[in-house]
Amino acid sequence: MTEPARARDPRTDVAPAPAVAPAEAAVVDRAARREHSYQALLQLGQDLTVSLDLRETVDLLVFTVMGQLGTGRLALWLLSDDDPPQPVLVSCHGFTRRLVETVGAACGLGPLARTVAGEEPAGGEDALGRMGPTESELSRQSGMVVFEPVRVREEVLGWLALGAKVDGSPYTRDELEVLQAILGVVGASLLNGRLYSRMVETNRRLSANNERLNEADRLKSEFLRNVNHELRTPLTVVIGALDCLVQAGKGEGPERSLMQAALQNAQHLKDLVEALLTFSDAVNTRLPVNLIDGDVHDTLGPYCARRQPGVTTSLRELTYVHEEGLPAARFDPMRLGQILDELVDNALKFTPHGAHLSLTAGRATADEREWVRIEFSDDGPGIPADRMSAVFHSFEQVDGSMTRAAGGLGMGLACARQLAERMGARLTVRSAVGRGTTFTLLLPVA
Repeated sequence: MTEPARARDPRTDVAPAPAVAPAEAAVVDRAARREHSYQALLQLGQDLTVSLDLRETVDLLVFTVMGQLGTGRLALWLLSDDDPPQPVLVSCHGFTRRLVETVGAACGLGPLARTVAGEEPAGGEDALGRMGPTESELSRQSGMVVFEPVRVREEVLGWLALGAKVDGSPYTRDELEVLQAILGVVGASLLNGRLYSRMVETNRRLSANNERLNEADRLKSEFLRNVNHELRTPLTVVIGALDCLVQAGKGEGPERSLMQAALQNAQHLKDLVEALLTFSDAVNTRLPVNLIDGDVHDTLGPYCARRQPGVTTSLRELTYVHEEGLPAARFDPMRLGQILDELVDNALKFTPHGAHLSLTAGRATADEREWVRIEFSDDGPGIPADRMSAVFHSFEQVDGSMTRAAGGLGMGLACARQLAERMGARLTVRSAVGRGTTFTLLLPVA
């Protein structure tokens, strides 16, 4: 017997949810993913407004791209300010670094600019097909499948390469559009950071030039003081001897005339020296050393902040680490900054793009004394052993040939050591070819 149908109670019964068609589910899923991507892009833009530091910007880019696109392999090149610009690998994840560096060197600016010049996203075989055979084969071997430019308007700042996604699925058009939007935001931040860094570095150079002008005045005054000793003293003796001979009536006729002419010219030369010394007294600017007992961190921290933009602009990295609880040291903050300027400028001159510069402060014991140790290191080409003895000599460089790549008179490090000695400090160097160079400055503990 059939059981009678039970009446539906609208208070307790819930109608079954209607089935969702696969096509509708895909649309909903795509909309959700796009919404998530736009939220991530908005967050990236907000994060980039709080920092103009190159390293932080690169880290944000890597974190956002790898998280949004689901890939574990990424490489980023930025173009240097050289003429012509050179590609510098600033980030590499998941790829073999040596192979990726080879790809960047082989592609250079021209082929990669052509690769990323199209309006459509350059992904997979489409991107590789725009390269030459050598660049295309190297890219395939390294596992790169997507290339995108980092650019602002028409200016290319660098380019990004991605490997396959972790789940093996191809990149969709939506994902590549999100990638282009991310790179557009990051490109604007990189350009702003570059312009800001150039401005700060220009101001620093103007300040440094002003210091050099003051130093030139000091050297001029020092030269004039040397003139006082080297010229005026002998002239006084010569004038006195000639005057005695003339007054004693020695010599007759032409001989007497010659002695009088010599006396007059000697007196004239002495007058010129006196005039120079008078001028020196009027414009004399000595270079004082004002020693204080203080925490070196109070000087090193702001110094690194001032130098960071200039180092970043040259596509190098500068880090600063200090031990906690360092004792007070005896030093002149201004002269310490000048010593560090010479060391940093020397490193920027002789290290390649992408080099890492580090400044550390800690304790040291030498000759049964306590010191505050400041070390400045680079991972550049290093100094040959047979040239180490000439590092602190005036007018000498490690490479003294006419074909050397770096210019200069070789006075910077000599000046740095003289400043250190005037503070009662010690400046030494150690280096190995291919392993970088480390300068150590020991400041006496107060």
